[in-house]
This record gives sequence, structure tokens and C-alpha cells, in this order.
Amino acid sequence: MRTAILLVLLAVAAGAVWWFSRPTPPPPAPITEVAPQRWRIGNATEALPALANPTANDTNATAPAEANATGDAADNATLADDPTVPRSVVRLVAQAVADRYQPGRTTRNLSGTGRLELRLQALGVRLAELPGIALDTKDPFQARRALMAYLLRPEVLERLERAYVPVFLEALDAALAGSTRIFLVDGAERAMPLAPEHRREAKALVAQSLRQVAAALASLAADQSHLPLVAAWQKQQQAVTAAQIEVWNVQARGDMNALAQATQKVDEALRQEAQVRRQLAANLKRLPLGEEDAVYLASWTARRAAHGLDVALLAPLAQRMEHAAAALEGTLTP
Repeated sequence: MRTAILLVLLAVAAGAVWWFSRPTPPPPAPITEVAPQRWRIGNATEALPALANPTANDTNATAPAEANATGDAADNATLADDPTVPRSVVRLVAQAVADRYQPGRTTRNLSGTGRLELRLQALGVRLAELPGIALDTKDPFQARRALMAYLLRPEVLERLERAYVPVFLEALDAALAGSTRIFLVDGAERAMPLAPEHRREAKALVAQSLRQVAAALASLAADQSHLPLVAAWQKQQQAVTAAQIEVWNVQARGDMNALAQATQKVDEALRQEAQVRRQLAANLKRLPLGEEDAVYLASWTARRAAHGLDVALLAPLAQRMEHAAAALEGTLTP
């Protein structure tokens, strides 16, 4: 009996030691409002609190700009990382863009000229998964809203442009220089690095893509006729989902008499959804993008509008993308 009691006491003591010495998980990154409509995301404490004062915003945004007026990339490297989007994210974006370049005469591209296999939606999904972005994973929906509201502020866009465009250019050049592709040479497949002419072609294609997206954003900001069409399309998508759920419910109940009618409603909802999408696509023909990219970008702007952003305020983002394209084209001259 004494032995059993001793073993119990030892077990309790061991459990107590483990309990008080167990590692404590870090608290989740919070999202706090530091001023009306101004947010601090994650554990960032360096720059965001200063943004609570509009006067301080202008000072903080223009001081680095004046210091870098000469365009010296080395000066840009001294600017502090943005606490929400660090430089590492910019480098990963540059790598993702470089990976989408397919030169001509390769196993991925048999034509004589290169192409950029870049889709906005695919890049957006990858951006959402990038490490380093300060997001509260407990409520990612609200976190994304706060993140976009922060990034689209004009003073933040200006600061990011001056600090990060040189980083993007350098990272894109390094990513292309370190890339290999499977070329078709004399009927054989050979893994070869990208030649200088390939890297120039890739950067020209990236600059062209930036200009196209910038022009599309500027058009959507100026002409917002797509917003009700996007809303109608999304509403019809929900109708399709509801009709499909009803089919599953009918099958679960075993009501075969109602199955034909429920299936017919699905077909009708799909036809209406396709019709509304065609109307949206017709409205977006004004954009210099393919249909899939145009619909995605229009939906993206509609989400910003649904979150309370004036779509007209996307024009500064278009301007920054134009500046980035011009800077990239400036590196193409010998």
C-alpha cells in the first residue's frame, strides 16, 4: 500500500514539474485600432503608431522621399522595413514573377518568343500565403480588410514605392539570373540558364504587364459601371449554390419525384449566371487584360468597395504601378 501511494505521489510530482515547465505558446498577433480608421496589424510597433497622426504621416512619408530624390538605390536600402509587408515579401513576389517567364524554344513554350504566364488570381492566392505579412490568423477576413485599408493609403503607397521598387528590381534581376529552363537545342532537351537577352525580354514583359494592370485599375477607378454587374454576378453565383444544395437535400430525403424539378432549377440558375457573367465581361472589354484577369480585377475592386473604400482612390495605386514599370524599363537600356 505504501508503495502504491509513493508511486502516485511521484506521478503527481512529475506532472506538476511538466505543467510549470511547459512551453507557453506566443499570443496571437492582434489587430488594434490606433486611431479612427487606422489600424496596427500583428505585433508591429515601429511605424504604424506614428501613422495615427496625419501630420506625422506626411512627414514620415516625405522625409525618406526627399532623401531619395536622387534615385540612389543604396539610399533606399537604408529605409526601415514596413512592419506589415517586409522586404522578404517583395523578394518572394519577384521570384514568383520570374518563375512565370517562359522563353521561346523551350519545353514549356515552343514558339520563337517568350511569354509571361502570369494570372492575377493565381498571384493573389500566393500573396495570401506569403510568410512575413503580419496578419491575425484568428480572424483573417477582418485582417485582410485592415491590411488592404493600410496598404492603399496614399502615404503608405508612396513610402513603399520609394523603399521597395529598387528591392523588387534587384530581386527580379537576381531571380532571372539564377533561373534555368529546359531549352530545345538541336532536337535535344538541355537545362540552361537564362541568357542576358532572355532576362531583358522577361523584364520587358513584366513592365508591359505592370502597365496593363495599371491602365485597367485606372479605368475601373474612373468608370465604376462594373460594380453593379459584379454584384449581380455574385448574387447569381449564390443562387446557383443554393439550387445545388437543394438537389443534394432532395437526394438525401430520397424524394425522387422532386429531383427532376430541383435539377432543372440548377440548370436555369447556371444559364442565368452565365448570362450575367457575359454582361460583366462585355463591360470589361475596355480593359487591356484577358477576360479572366479582367473579371478577377473587377471583382477585387468590388470587394474593396464593399469594405467601404472609394474605388476612385485606387488611382494612386495605378500610378505607382506605372512608376514601377517605368523604373523596370529603365534597366533595359545597355
